Amino acid sequence: MKKSKRARVEKWLTVNKNILKIAVIERRLGFSRGRIAKFFKEKDKRKLTTQEINEIDQLIHTICDSYDNGTKNI
Repeated sequence: MKKSKRARVEKWLTVNKNILKIAVIERRLGFSRGRIAKFFKEKDKRKLTTQEINEIDQLIHTICDSYDNGTKNI
């Protein structure tokens, strides 16, 4: 069974939180400061909206695609 987009994004953020610059991601997506950090702090409560999940998912795809294509600008 395919995981939902929310489950994939939340898992990806959790697994990679030690190597991510959360503040940069928040700025890049136009989120308020600390928005993603609250997700980590209060993990059992869903703090990210569906729209935010979609934007993070799109950023992840953009980053992966730029790596696969060898482009430098994201």
